[in-house]
Parts: sequence; C-alpha cells; structure tokens
Amino acid sequence: MFEKSAPRDASPGIPAGQRGTWRGLARATVAIAAQGTLAGALLLATGPAFAAATGHHAAAAAYTFTTLNDQADPTFNQLLGINGHHVIVGYFGSGADAQHPNKGYLLKPPYGQGNYINENVPGSAQTQVVAINNIGDTAGFWVTGNGTNHGFVRWNGVFENLNDPKTPHAAGSVNQLLGVNDNGVAGGSLTRLPPRSASA
Repeated sequence: MFEKSAPRDASPGIPAGQRGTWRGLARATVAIAAQGTLAGALLLATGPAFAAATGHHAAAAAYTFTTLNDQADPTFNQLLGINGHHVIVGYFGSGADAQHPNKGYLLKPPYGQGNYINENVPGSAQTQVVAINNIGDTAGFWVTGNGTNHGFVRWNGVFENLNDPKTPHAAGSVNQLLGVNDNGVAGGSLTRLPPRSASA
C-alpha cells in the first residue's frame, strides 16, 4: 500500500457493519456509466450479499449494454475503473505483439471517440490504467521493453513510479497498482521472482 497523505476513514458513508459487503461488490469490477448504462463490465453479486448491501428488495432495473472501444485498436479494449464523475479508465491493445501494445486511456462522458484521452507513462513500452478516484488521480502499471512491470500513480497530472523496495531489480519482476482512493492511498500487488538455481 502506498499513501499520498495520512489516511482517513476509507469507507465514509458506509455503515461499519456493511463495509465488507460493499468491498465485495466493488471487487465485481462494475463500471456503471451515466443514465443507467452498464459499460463493458459484468456485475457479479450473490443474492444474500446484495440483499444485505441494499437492505430491501428493489424493482428490477433495465440496463443497456454499450460497447465502448477506442478505435486506436478496436481488436482489444478493457474498461477497468470508473469514478463518481463517470470518467472511465482502461487500455487498448492486447499486448500480444508489437503491433498491439497496451496503451492506457481515460474516457469522459458522453463516451464518443473524441472523448478518449491517452494516458501513458513516458518511456514505457506498455501502460495499463486500471483505477481512478473522484479527484481524477489514476493508478496502474507500465511495462519496460524487457517485461518488467512498475506501478504508477498520476497525482495532479504528474506520474510517480511506485515499486515495493523488496522487489528484485531483475527483468520480469512485477509491481502493479490496482486501485487508488480519494484519500491518496493506492494498493496493488507484486510478484517476486523465484531464486535462480545453480546449474550443474
């Protein structure tokens, strides 16, 4: 976990007894856009958890599924985060080859092609933007030419690389930031490479 400033209550407005339930729903990677549009996402909620979170049974809502692809590479797009202002973050490009590298973006309403804004770490071979908070700070990871992943947060328009200091400085090591909240706390994952064995 990386903090921009001293943390405050990470779940304001959510009763303490329901915070775990809400976090579980948040993990469902839901991107609900303005006017009831479900944008490139899948809602995964179990009946009891959903009922506990809402506290009552609501009438069934109608949703419209809309494809939102950045035409810079329509073969592969992923929408990975959305904030309370309906700004979506993600990336295009499968990363499978040099013709389709991962390239990050923000997508602002009304979600037309002219509303995609490229966001890539300078000097990176690939970038994935995976989270955005309500302030507009983003988080994700970028990849070097040798496959090493580095976490980043873009605070006030400035990229900051954030890596676990215990991660080995070796090709292929992985540091990825996967979320950032309004308090300036970012979290993610890392993979440490296994030790090399001596060959006989």
